[in-house]
Amino acid sequence: IFFYVLLPTIMFDAGYSLDTRSFIRNVGSVCMYAFIGTTISCFTIGLMMWAFGIWGWCFKMPLLANLTFGALISATDPVTVLAVFQRLNAQPDLYMNVFGESVLNDAVRDRTKRD
Repeated sequence: IFFYVLLPTIMFDAGYSLDTRSFIRNVGSVCMYAFIGTTISCFTIGLMMWAFGIWGWCFKMPLLANLTFGALISATDPVTVLAVFQRLNAQPDLYMNVFGESVLNDAVRDRTKRD
């Protein structure tokens, strides 16, 4: 029920309330953080966990399971960071970079989770 009712509603609300001028102005950096940054983070975390398992520092799992864990951890929501930014009246470009990256990550994670 969460993925089919609540999450699409939350994503629609986030997209509807989006300041489009600020998003378009920062679309390059938002896409860089959302796609390149998350991919690098996914592989870094997954490969580190795989190596730690081989060295006996944590539970040993196959590489694919560690990369899946890395993808799950890399696409977390920065809700608290955005709340702090709003409270401190952070620069709009900084807020839009974090918000846009979060929205794009949610969309990609939601799409890949359904397949």
